[in-house]
Amino acid sequence: MKITKVDIVGFRKLANNTIAFDDNITLVVGKNNTGKTSLIEIFHKFFGSEKTLFKFEDFSVDTYSQNPRNTINFYRALENYKKYHEAIDDSQADEEIESKRLIFIKSIPKIVANIYIQYNETDDLSCLSNVIMDLDSSRQDALISCEFSLKDTEKLFRDCVHDNVHDIVQYLKDNLTRYYAGKIYTVDEKNRNNKYEISKSDVEDIFLTGFVYAQRNLDDQSSDNQKNLSKGFETFYKINNEKNLDSEGLNEVLGKISEELDDKYKNVFSTILKDLQKFGTNTNLQQLVIKSHFEPKAILRNNTRLFYNHDENELPESYNGLGFSNLIYIVQQFLIFYKQFNSNKGVAPAFQLLFIEEPESHLHAQMQYIFIRNIKEFIESKKDWNVQIVITTHSSHIVSESEFSNIRYFADSQGKLEVKNLSDFQKSEDENNIRFLRQYMSLKKCDMFFADKIIMIEGVVERLLLPIMMKKIGANLLSEYISIIEVGGAYAHKFKEFLKFLNIKTLIITDIDSVDSENRKSCEVSTGNAVTSNQTLKQWLPKKENITDLLNSTDDDKVENNIRVAYQISEEENSECGRSFEEAFIIANQSVISKEKNSFATTGKYITDKSAYNIAEKLKNRKTDFAFDIMMLWNNDSNLQVPKYIKEGLSWLEK
Repeated sequence: MKITKVDIVGFRKLANNTIAFDDNITLVVGKNNTGKTSLIEIFHKFFGSEKTLFKFEDFSVDTYSQNPRNTINFYRALENYKKYHEAIDDSQADEEIESKRLIFIKSIPKIVANIYIQYNETDDLSCLSNVIMDLDSSRQDALISCEFSLKDTEKLFRDCVHDNVHDIVQYLKDNLTRYYAGKIYTVDEKNRNNKYEISKSDVEDIFLTGFVYAQRNLDDQSSDNQKNLSKGFETFYKINNEKNLDSEGLNEVLGKISEELDDKYKNVFSTILKDLQKFGTNTNLQQLVIKSHFEPKAILRNNTRLFYNHDENELPESYNGLGFSNLIYIVQQFLIFYKQFNSNKGVAPAFQLLFIEEPESHLHAQMQYIFIRNIKEFIESKKDWNVQIVITTHSSHIVSESEFSNIRYFADSQGKLEVKNLSDFQKSEDENNIRFLRQYMSLKKCDMFFADKIIMIEGVVERLLLPIMMKKIGANLLSEYISIIEVGGAYAHKFKEFLKFLNIKTLIITDIDSVDSENRKSCEVSTGNAVTSNQTLKQWLPKKENITDLLNSTDDDKVENNIRVAYQISEEENSECGRSFEEAFIIANQSVISKEKNSFATTGKYITDKSAYNIAEKLKNRKTDFAFDIMMLWNNDSNLQVPKYIKEGLSWLEK
């Protein structure tokens, strides 16, 4: 039995989104402020252990905007309510009244989380007894709908009209709980009108929900008083003590201590007890006896301390690094959740749903790899633990250890949130290409999921020099999160469908790579029969092979949706054009470079050859040295120019 997906409506950035859940681990990724934490929060609001109230600001912004883009909005609902009652007052036809009533009802904002559950014939269905809505044996689904909605459909609007409220939104902010309340329903998916209210305990019979939030209060300062790790061990004991035989030994020890203390109490408190009796001269004051009383969980509370052994010395938990503390904390929570699942009294729930927020907090890269790998192994080792885990993360290292099918990408590139299911992309894409992308993700940082924009480059020279060129041409880009992906000239086109799927604004900087059309050997761009050997230019953008056609391509030819290609062009009309970055850079800066005798100290000689093409050919095996030479030269001379094709590409990306 598993949750297959959840539909969320009207909650913060999740205005109308569906998130598919993986059977085991769902990885939620995306740049900051895209609604990842909102997925955790809506479950916590409905199923958290403590009472968590909704706030007005939990509604999606569109529902209380005075210029809404959709029809579900408080201001519009009030207008529709007035039109509906005007129709009643004017004694309009019943059909017209009913039509306006439905428009009014549909425009009322509410927060909804529809949870879809799938089961099979081997599952114990006793936990679903209160939620199954049909007797069709061929169906194996259940739908739980959690709503934060109006208690009375019309009362809010009736009061606003009666009291002549000028701003319904401000009024509702001050009176939210008066009108809105949370409810849980079981619903027939095939007949949404067939539903009835159930309790939170009915849901907990099906699944238990647990939360591990990013530990921002795990402090390694010596003044830290949180003792979060020690408290975790207290919680573990509390859950585990019924099955733990050692708890009997602890009770026995505490009993002996109580007997010894009772004798001491008699002597220590004898004077005060006698004085109390004197005050009770005129009353029927009973004989007072002071006895010690110890309970294991009370003893453990605030009295359990975690220490670390270091060179035979015991250091308190606050002296350990944040990374290890966070890792230990997460492991503690997993063990506690596992024990909760297996020590539940009565009928055990069918499965457990755990949310983990940003587990990478304070963990270095290697530990992030190990964490996600060990989570999978831990789940697999617990055969009696039916659990689904949802992890939100900004870690490219955690992503690289995951499969495409696990990843849900939260994107807001179009001004509204989209949740992209990479398992859908995997099903639609060629298997060989998926294999390549998966291999790339496992070897490289997958930070494109968290980027504002992407730049794809060929090699180390562009990677080293790009920050300098961005500073000179697109300074605003330096304040954005730019993911720079090094893919080589032969592989950028393999990212075509993936980049289109992610829909992140992307610049591909590549070489025109001119070759002779007959012998396929590299040649100058000006060679009459030259063609490109670059697969990206031939197969994708601008999808041309002849060099002349490539040089005559317009800006529109180089753009597809949110993706643009930039390759070498002439610096000036009818001037030279390089076939590589090195040649293009030399052409753009010949006047500066020729004056600097020591400008290429690393590569051996300063430029004496007049042919930029010949110089670039000689540098083929020394490209990194060339890049460092340019970096040194750039520090000494700000007159160096960015090649025109890169300048145009960065300007497009910056807009």
